[in-house]
Amino acid sequence: MADQSNASINLEERAEQDLAHLNQLHLQASKLHPQFWSEQYFANVTKSAEDTGEEIEAFKKAYTSEKTKAVFQRGTESRKANTLGIRPWCATDDPDWTRTPPQREDTDSASSGNEKK
Repeated sequence: MADQSNASINLEERAEQDLAHLNQLHLQASKLHPQFWSEQYFANVTKSAEDTGEEIEAFKKAYTSEKTKAVFQRGTESRKANTLGIRPWCATDDPDWTRTPPQREDTDSASSGNEKK
């Protein structure tokens, strides 16, 4: 009978130790990333996801626009008409190819009378 009472005491002690360990884990987790528990964090994540979705939609709209289709069509026609002498582009030809060029005024806005003075 002494063995059974020792076993039940050991189980209770073990359960208490396990609970204390889980409590420590919980405290450590809440200290590591307190912003995860705030409503502001979730609002920021949600806003970021919405903004990204809007950016993707804007790109999709621009990529499938009539203007883009016309540019690609002119390129296709040019390649068909003059296949000789057109050398394939190589990244080593332009070491700054990853840099975004400065924005230029759109020719459509200049022709509509919205040019800057």
